[in-house]
Amino acid sequence: MSKRIKKEQSQGNKKLEFKKKTADYIDTMIRNAEKGPSGFWTEDYEGCGNPDIFPEFNEGLTHGRLIQKEHFLCPWNTAVLFGEGRGNISTGCYHSCSIKEAKYLSAEMIEEVLIKFKKNMMDGKYDSKKDIEPLLSNKMKEYIESAKIVERKAEEKSVIRNMNYERKKPKGCLKNLKMTRLHKNSY
Repeated sequence: MSKRIKKEQSQGNKKLEFKKKTADYIDTMIRNAEKGPSGFWTEDYEGCGNPDIFPEFNEGLTHGRLIQKEHFLCPWNTAVLFGEGRGNISTGCYHSCSIKEAKYLSAEMIEEVLIKFKKNMMDGKYDSKKDIEPLLSNKMKEYIESAKIVERKAEEKSVIRNMNYERKKPKGCLKNLKMTRLHKNSY
């Protein structure tokens, strides 16, 4: 057997190992879909790793250490989640991540996306970085967009409520200050 063939076989075996490791992580994510999505790393008090699913990520979030799970590909990569035309599968997780959008999905939707991702990965659909079909259905995309709108409206209401509270607060403080002065002068 030539060196070239041995090298190709070795690379194929490594890729298969990465896929199997990733599939194991995906199975854990599927079993814990009700806890939200999880990625594969945390560092410097940030990252996509969900400590509710993988407790070791808590170390990265609380102590700022790099905690990373080696993986073949992330299901939350923008190009994988939304399909070709969005994101970049070659830049990796950090620069093309859509886990923020995935956080809007229901547990059932997360599970559906992860099952589809695992099947596609094991079937070799991500071996080529071209012609990637989206994991999200149009219904899921609409669900995410409507959830963002609901969240944005709730945030706006909260800001307005806080502004109104702050406007009222100084008046009350001034009134109390005046009453204190009046009481001091009455002695």
